[in-house]
Amino acid sequence: SSSRRHLVFANARWSVTLTAMWTDSARVGLAQARHLAHRTQMPRHGYAQPLRPFSLEDTRNYISFHLQRVDADLELFSDPAIQRIFQATRGRPRYINQLCLYLLIQAAISGIDTIDGDFAAAQIAAHPFYQQPPEA
Repeated sequence: SSSRRHLVFANARWSVTLTAMWTDSARVGLAQARHLAHRTQMPRHGYAQPLRPFSLEDTRNYISFHLQRVDADLELFSDPAIQRIFQATRGRPRYINQLCLYLLIQAAISGIDTIDGDFAAAQIAAHPFYQQPPEA
């Protein structure tokens, strides 16, 4: 058995749809869910190469590329916001994806059309994942 929930955030410029699906295998646990286990283990046969962190310019281009792919406004993230994203994620692509999605959701909830540096900084500061110990 399974159940599905949809949550949609939208405004005149863009929308975000989140879909969560719970199945019996999800209740068993990630280790026993075969369709999810491949995400947590190295393949038996093959090679995996981790991506090295992006530079600030790479991060800017990466975000721009994804905005272009969905035909979104390229100014959706201001340059100061991109700088904050880069600092918080240390240029790691997966974290960039996660943080951008989080910022898009928070912007939709707040009714904000452009994510600026101050908004990004406030959201990053409020998120426990991005709390970093001070550099020594």
